[in-house]
Amino acid sequence: MIRRAFLCPALALAAAACGTVERSRTAVSDSAQRITVDPRTAAGQTALELWQLRAGLTLGDWKNAHPDEPILGADTSVLAAQFLGEWCAFAARRVTVGTRTVLRAAYFYAPPPPPGLAVPDSGASDLVRHCEMGLVWVAVEVPDSASGSALADSVRDQLARAWGAPARGGLSFWGSAWWSHTARFRKDSLVAVTALRLPPPRGPDAPGAVSRRSVIAFAFLPSSGVSVDSAPAFPGRAWTPVDTFPLDAAVAIAHLDTALWAPLRRRLREASAATPRGQPAESLITPLARWLAAAAPLPPPRRAAALYVADQVLERAMCRHRLCEDRAAPGLAQLRALGAQVVWSELGGTNVYARSWLNQARNLDRDSPLGQRMLLAQLAAGFDFSGTCAGGAEGFRKDIESAERYLERVSDSPIAPDVHYLAGEAWRDIVALARGAAGDYADSSRYGPEAADAARRALAHYGAAARAGAGSPAARAAWSRAWWLRAGLVPRDVRFYCVYD
Repeated sequence: MIRRAFLCPALALAAAACGTVERSRTAVSDSAQRITVDPRTAAGQTALELWQLRAGLTLGDWKNAHPDEPILGADTSVLAAQFLGEWCAFAARRVTVGTRTVLRAAYFYAPPPPPGLAVPDSGASDLVRHCEMGLVWVAVEVPDSASGSALADSVRDQLARAWGAPARGGLSFWGSAWWSHTARFRKDSLVAVTALRLPPPRGPDAPGAVSRRSVIAFAFLPSSGVSVDSAPAFPGRAWTPVDTFPLDAAVAIAHLDTALWAPLRRRLREASAATPRGQPAESLITPLARWLAAAAPLPPPRRAAALYVADQVLERAMCRHRLCEDRAAPGLAQLRALGAQVVWSELGGTNVYARSWLNQARNLDRDSPLGQRMLLAQLAAGFDFSGTCAGGAEGFRKDIESAERYLERVSDSPIAPDVHYLAGEAWRDIVALARGAAGDYADSSRYGPEAADAARRALAHYGAAARAGAGSPAARAAWSRAWWLRAGLVPRDVRFYCVYD
């Protein structure tokens, strides 16, 4: 599969990263419900740490109130890198309570965009101070399951006093398969979770393994982007334009006999209904061949629409017809004879359709509404649908060239905000690579000389996209990316740098 490399600032829940030990604080009460807890217990201290989470509390305010706490922005943990949202910085603290050490990290996130999505002209550290608290994470190591269970139950009881009975339903979060004694609470827009986290059976040396038993508790607000209801994408959280062109509209443009479309529509319905795999390949290939044969003599706009339809059908239904798992699957030769480029991904153990019909369709019809949607699909994929980095590592180069050429040629295009946003993403990749975002997969020094100009060009494209206004998803996504660069924060991921590993 394609791996998009990530390097992430970090969850300093290791004692060495958290500064000096502080003494337990005196008992305090929750201002809303007057719930008194005892900070001389690990459960009470954990509850106090979580109750500090407040909407609108900025990093600057926090630093003023906690001048001795270190503010950090580098972490290599999988948890912080991929599952705690796009945080700006975090404040780390450890407190010794009896024989226990309570480790806490308070995470701060970019502020909400202004109504007009005006990108700041300057920023750096002044902007970072406006990041707002969105999540608090607490961990307490325990020596055995018995003491861990007791502490987890005690934390649950403390939280229930303030936030009511735990909510029903399961949890879906990184590592939650190895949690026990779980409880989830909801108070208005705030969600809190506590659990006993056990080391997974695969052992501490496995990638991403948690080697120590601990009681964890965390609370978060919607501004963090965190969810415990569905597993987040892994990784690649950045916004992407959605293909909104109705397939029926493409069928209407192609204007072929409805008898040719009917079997293809059935294949799509079967695929979307998640019917069992193992349907005959011929039941897909034969109607595709008839459809494409009828499309061959059509004028370019109609033929482009027909190719787009064929592309969508094959992309969605291929694996349901025994055409994915076997690199020598019967029918692959027939597909290739029809012009479908299919490649074997050794890492994924599957055949991948490289969207050759979509590429052919865009060559025939570049500037219609359908052509615009196909361009956005190509840009979003870095012009490489192979799944094997067949287009090379630096997909951002092709994106920059194609996006800027398109914007120069069709400056008033209705998709200009989306194209500007994706061009900004491509330039941002150079900034990220120069700062080590690809880890060992790329030589950061190679991109250093380009970084300053790339940042300037990325900001220009993001700013152009943001001018589309708050009603545009591309504008909102562009503002967030531009704010991050203006704040001088290091991009943690690359989008179009492809690593097949």
